[in-house]
Amino acid sequence: MPSNNCCTSESDKNCVTKHGSNAMNNIDALIRQLRFGSPKERIAAAEAVGELGDPRAVPPLLKNLILSDEEEVRIAIVKALGKIGDLQAVPHLIQALRFSQHELRKAIVDTLSNMGDPKTVGMLTRALKDRDENVRKAVAEVLGKIGDRSAVPHLIEALSDHDFYVRQAVAKALANIGDPQAVEPLVQKLEKEWHAPTRISFIDALANFGDPRALTALANRAQSDERARVRKAAAEALRRPIIVHPDAILTSPTPDIHTAQHAVQQLLHEQLQQQLCN
Repeated sequence: MPSNNCCTSESDKNCVTKHGSNAMNNIDALIRQLRFGSPKERIAAAEAVGELGDPRAVPPLLKNLILSDEEEVRIAIVKALGKIGDLQAVPHLIQALRFSQHELRKAIVDTLSNMGDPKTVGMLTRALKDRDENVRKAVAEVLGKIGDRSAVPHLIEALSDHDFYVRQAVAKALANIGDPQAVEPLVQKLEKEWHAPTRISFIDALANFGDPRALTALANRAQSDERARVRKAAAEALRRPIIVHPDAILTSPTPDIHTAQHAVQQLLHEQLQQQLCN
């Protein structure tokens, strides 16, 4: 049952946005089109609603996010919710991370990352305990993109998640945030981690910290890890340029970061020389 206000031409978006308050810029008409139009018309309606930025559209947008089957329509709805920026959408977007559609989940992550209000961070940290591992993984990614240090203690706790993909996402998030309080937990988890690809994720994360504890842990992995690919990843991480975090010296037991870096690189050199001689 299409509305009389629905656009059917190939320039649907332009049609939706040009009629002013008399027709398609009316929220009710747009929502009707979003519900009953063709996929192309529904996408155009969602885009127009987002441009209007009216928070009254949030509940019907959320309803249509659930009812729609087409991934493109859902993505348009998510982007519209992001443009409106109403925080009432956040918990619903978090739950929508359960959808299996990859591009949709990516759009939700981007939208939540741009809604980096402290209240948003609080809701996201609670979702790190969600029963769905896809939600936990995506939430960790969002928190890493937002970069709010208040999330760090929750992410450190999530390093113990039973799903290794979640642990990998958490390690990357902690590296993106760059808070040195994450170094020691990452070092400890690296020592205990059974899953080789996840050890590599921890190595990649530690390589982003200019902290002697991280460098020493990388050297130990390069020398003694049971898996060759992990040893290689640690050795390559040690060759990267070191960016010293301003808090690293304050939190490190070694006051001279350059001395620590030199010692670690010397240890790696000796280990590689020994391997060549054997």
